Amino acid sequence: MLMNLPEQIDKYHVLEVLSRGAMGTVYSAYDLFADRDVAIKVCSLGHDDKYQTRALVRNSFLNEAQIARSLNHPNMVRILDAGEYDGEPYIVMEHLGNSETLKKWCNHEKVLSAEKVAAIIYKCARTLDYAHRRGVIHCDIKPSNIMLTGEGGTKIGDFGIAKWAFTGLNTLGLETMGSPLYMSPEQARGEEVTHQTDLYSLGVVMYELLAGNPPFQARDLVDLIDQICNEDPPPIADVRRDLPEGIQTIIDCSLAKNTVARYQTGGEMASDLAALFSKLDLSQSDFSDDEKFLVLRELEFFEEFSNAEILEVVKTCIWKSFSPGDLIVMEGDLDLCFYIVTAGDVSVIKQNVELCTIERGECFGEMGYLSKSLRSASVIARDEVSLLKISDTLMTQASADCQLRFSRSFLRTLIERLTRVSNEVAVMKLPKAVGA
Repeated sequence: MLMNLPEQIDKYHVLEVLSRGAMGTVYSAYDLFADRDVAIKVCSLGHDDKYQTRALVRNSFLNEAQIARSLNHPNMVRILDAGEYDGEPYIVMEHLGNSETLKKWCNHEKVLSAEKVAAIIYKCARTLDYAHRRGVIHCDIKPSNIMLTGEGGTKIGDFGIAKWAFTGLNTLGLETMGSPLYMSPEQARGEEVTHQTDLYSLGVVMYELLAGNPPFQARDLVDLIDQICNEDPPPIADVRRDLPEGIQTIIDCSLAKNTVARYQTGGEMASDLAALFSKLDLSQSDFSDDEKFLVLRELEFFEEFSNAEILEVVKTCIWKSFSPGDLIVMEGDLDLCFYIVTAGDVSVIKQNVELCTIERGECFGEMGYLSKSLRSASVIARDEVSLLKISDTLMTQASADCQLRFSRSFLRTLIERLTRVSNEVAVMKLPKAVGA
């Protein structure tokens, strides 16, 4: 049993204690072989503890390692290794440096702005959507399991009681009770949980971050469960009056007791937040490869691409975000790139005259890219815009099949634009009706 600070855990040199809990201790350590800092969570139950308790905690550690290592998302705490030392299981995680859990911000003195809360919940909703699509239900979403990193990122951790949705069971038969304050009605009743349980818990976290306290508070567990199952939380406007209209709708939808009325996916919740808070950070750097694939698969430009070719694009191209009014392309520049709009709209402007609007799923800059000539017009973001930027260098590294798909998409785009211009010219030349 690891009572004091050990010098080493297997190949990892222990530096300090980061935190201690009822079932585990988290150490800061250094991985000499990988030349990186890591965090190691070690089971802290003694050998004298009840066998059933030790078995449960041991299973929790193994469960977390197995499930979390099957996921790879920038907003999840990465599991790097797992093992056993001195008879106790341990998990090696990425070291988040100067990070803090959301618990710090769940009080009346330190409530965050509505925009900051929306950005955090938006990222969590998208991250849970990713996990749910891969069949994983977290089952214990709460402020202490969500980290804010020193770089402004958001990370979900602690998959100790997570379960596989496709089997209806967690990997090792663990109970999925979760933390009482954040339980969904179905969880509180001991019914089968689904991915919507996570969305309910995330709604509770959102309410608590905005209000400074959770939606339901009680003297004992029985009273708390009764409130969760049968009562509505106080309207958020009664607690905080500086919130934008529409936020109550998002809270109501996430905290709906009937799963039919609740958000069906994390993607739906994220979309509603993005619609209400237009300045949310929609940086594609926070997207997993799976999410990027789904974005491109829906675009008309890529309708003839195979799944393998889209995955090739995902892994080799650059994703960029722009705010309203940002200059993307300057008239007269030589820029051997072309762009595909994945979100938002852009304006094409020549000599201060707007020529047209390029919408989601369309490309621009392909003529300058193909002819290696100077840009004939400027392009400016009309609203929050996300783009796929594809350079000449990246295209030369693409497979022949992928390059052929791009050429065919360019040709289709050119034909569509020529047809559109021809129709507009024909309309302009039609004689005016008598009396018009």
